[in-house]
Amino acid sequence: MKAKANITPAIGELIQIASEKAQYPDYKNKHGAKAQFGWYRYNTRFGIPVYDEDGNLERYNIFQQECL
Repeated sequence: MKAKANITPAIGELIQIASEKAQYPDYKNKHGAKAQFGWYRYNTRFGIPVYDEDGNLERYNIFQQECL
């Protein structure tokens, strides 16, 4: 949950730096308003810093995501 809360403000930047971007139409208007402009698919990676009890950087947790 904390990772999700930390990354939410950066979603726009993650999409900008994403690779393998593709757009697909909403065939037969199957998803209506949820996909008004079609579907976007991309791959992205991001890291979240992990700090120890003293506030020192300990490591980064790296995540890779294929998004639809």
